Amino acid sequence: MKKIIALCFFIFCVSLLATPPKLGLSFPPVSTSDQINLTISYMKDFKAKYVRFSDNWKFRELTVGSFNFATVVTRAKTFHDSGYKVMLTMESDGPRWRCDTTQMNERGCVFNDTAVFRLYAREWLRQVSPYVDIAQFGNEWSSFYFYPGSIRNYSISSKIFCQEAASRGVPCALGGLSIGLVRAITACYGGIDHYLNDSGQYYTDLPGSPVDLSDTCATVYASTTLNSTDSVIRVTNAQYIDLHLYHDAEDWNTYIEFFQNRFAAYNKSWLISEFGGIYRFFSQEEMSRAKRTRMQLNALDRSSNIEAAMYFQLFEDTASASPFRSYLIDSNLVVSPSYRVFKNTTSQPHYYNR
Repeated sequence: MKKIIALCFFIFCVSLLATPPKLGLSFPPVSTSDQINLTISYMKDFKAKYVRFSDNWKFRELTVGSFNFATVVTRAKTFHDSGYKVMLTMESDGPRWRCDTTQMNERGCVFNDTAVFRLYAREWLRQVSPYVDIAQFGNEWSSFYFYPGSIRNYSISSKIFCQEAASRGVPCALGGLSIGLVRAITACYGGIDHYLNDSGQYYTDLPGSPVDLSDTCATVYASTTLNSTDSVIRVTNAQYIDLHLYHDAEDWNTYIEFFQNRFAAYNKSWLISEFGGIYRFFSQEEMSRAKRTRMQLNALDRSSNIEAAMYFQLFEDTASASPFRSYLIDSNLVVSPSYRVFKNTTSQPHYYNR
């Protein structure tokens, strides 16, 4: 009898150590009060805990020197008052007059005056901090698609942002690490012997492999990717490291464990502000997508030390150029099988009791 009790106690303790992350939504519609209320109705239905959305300086300063924070404050406050934890991302972008015009694109820019940015970040955080649980600067900063500046440029701005967040008592998250970066670092530094790229090619060292992993990892890109990630984590002093995970759920636990071990010395907390999706070159049949969603949720269930994981995204975006398709409700407003998988998962006591 004592052995049985001891075994049960051991299983109970292990289950506590493997407590899954709180689940939520990343970038649901929040532009209008109707959209926010619709999002909240779905979040209630599947017992979500977290919501993540973004804000852009260019919408807060429509004319030089004139600021209006009412919209973003209302959005954050509505979710907060409805009982949800809010992760708010300040996009690494701004009005044209706040940007270095030689380092800007449609999605981001390098700010032309860091002192002015500090003052803006300070006021922005003062306005939103009562309703925000995690603040973040930038998104997938290692990609020129999102951030046209250098690693040093991003580090400087992110450090300023995190300093100001700390002064308001708000935990700060490093801009998300893209799935491509996560895969490359894990594979090139011994965490896994393969990885899948956005074109459907597997990088391995096996005979007949279409892309040789060793050759890829020997490039300057591979070494600078790890070094730049290490540098940004060290310099910005963010409390959270944010991983973005898509498609290949069979490898997610390997990625998570590798990164947590690799950067353990920095004593950071972890979150996944974007997960989901299936590559467009895989079957898009709804039950195939639902099977992939179930695999992804099962992988998260096995992870440890992850504060939150947020599904990207609630509604299908048919205009998206992403290599992934990721949604819970399709363009005809039909609830997908993936939605039902998600709801069934979050209805389990070990999720909603967190």
